[in-house]
Amino acid sequence: MALEVKTYSSISDLVKDIDNQISIVREMLGGYLKMIEDLREKAEKIKKFEETILKLTGKRPTTTTAEFELAGLKIVVGARPSEELSTIEDVVRTLQDKLTALQKVRKAIEPLLTSSEEVGVASYLVQIIDGIPVKILIKMT
Repeated sequence: MALEVKTYSSISDLVKDIDNQISIVREMLGGYLKMIEDLREKAEKIKKFEETILKLTGKRPTTTTAEFELAGLKIVVGARPSEELSTIEDVVRTLQDKLTALQKVRKAIEPLLTSSEEVGVASYLVQIIDGIPVKILIKMT
């Protein structure tokens, strides 16, 4: 979990930052979705090949995947496309959740764009967890 605090001089600066984050997440999602498409294709080809081998020999091909943990880090040697696919799908789900959260925050603070200038706001101190604003402290002039 990444925790940070940023100061913004205006709510429009915060909105611009959120819009930038939304663009970055969307771009990342596009790349990962392409990877998923390619990996699904590859995994399907391997599955069909293994089924052919099974029909011919009556045995499933042996896998050479080795999995172990090192200081809390999971390491997989000889990863198969299906394992890669599962990992990328997890990343996509997390990015989709992040995108949804950013869009909700942006929509929630939109009314502040006009009203904050009227009441004399000096700055905004924003607590951010994993790239998502979770708390806004409004400093008055």
